[in-house]
Amino acid sequence: MARKTAADVHLELAVHEKECSERWKTAFKNFDELDSDVKDIRNKIDASTKATLGLLGVLITSIITLILRGYVS
Repeated sequence: MARKTAADVHLELAVHEKECSERWKTAFKNFDELDSDVKDIRNKIDASTKATLGLLGVLITSIITLILRGYVS
């Protein structure tokens, strides 16, 4: 097997850098999609938390109102 020269290593490195560059472009595109999905999920969780707290507040208010009406009448 012939010994590698600096030109051979340089050529292999150039090919490697080009391949890695393409892979990183694909990876960053996927990362952007993941960030978008995570933001959507976070917004849905926040909205459902607010809805749950609102419902809980209404239920507690209704129970207190029923109890107070029972004592007042």
